[in-house]
Amino acid sequence: MRFTLFLAACLCLPFEAVAQPLSSQQSSRPGWPCAGKVDPVYVTTAEATGGKVMLFHPTEVEGAALDSRASRAHDETVFRAAGQLAEESYEFLIPIDSTIQSAYFFVSVQCLQAVTLMTPSGQELVTGTAGVEYHQFEAVRLFVVPRPAPGLWKVTAAGRGFFSMIVTARSDLSLDNVVFANGLAEATLSGSVRQAGFHFVAANGAPIQAVQLNLEEESLERRKYRGQAVKPRADFRLAVSGLDANGFPFQRMESRLSLGNAPSR
Repeated sequence: MRFTLFLAACLCLPFEAVAQPLSSQQSSRPGWPCAGKVDPVYVTTAEATGGKVMLFHPTEVEGAALDSRASRAHDETVFRAAGQLAEESYEFLIPIDSTIQSAYFFVSVQCLQAVTLMTPSGQELVTGTAGVEYHQFEAVRLFVVPRPAPGLWKVTAAGRGFFSMIVTARSDLSLDNVVFANGLAEATLSGSVRQAGFHFVAANGAPIQAVQLNLEEESLERRKYRGQAVKPRADFRLAVSGLDANGFPFQRMESRLSLGNAPSR
């Protein structure tokens, strides 16, 4: 089965850890992570704090250091999704705008079969290209792409089990200071854009609904938005998308997953 998704942050320390199986006995069994179970506590905590679950084998701990270095250099969240795959292939269309100086793609599937990145020209990214950083692990692929061509990049991930995909960037265009309180939402968009609109997205990256936030304050490089916002029932993130100053599609997303308005669990 194939799915295609296309879409258009708070003071806390993100939880980032190399995930381990549910029991310490499982950690020594062959086949981890594919043969194991991902502790849901890791997933819940990582998603709620803007961190990530890293499905590295115990022999691949260097991957955590590589991710930490790349993450520090790319602090704007362009896209984020997590969930479960059942022998499926997911395609994600990621808008890379002209303000992005460098993009970092983190793709993890518990039983990973393949991951490919396609540039806006329709060509598969050549990992041996000068400046491109690529690291391959059992269940994780890491790509750092300097000066990525603006346009829609397609990421395809195939496999089964827990998956996570996070695209972050080094850019002056950012979504900041997202606050939900008393039925109202506030957000600040820094950087120059031609147009912008807000929406909620689910944990797996799928759009939920548009959110009408009105422009309240504006300066040359900063806009503050505010408006009524009923939280969706499902857990969600706030995202903003539109056109950058050069007319290329852009998107920014909260790194943290917020609790939805569903009845108590």
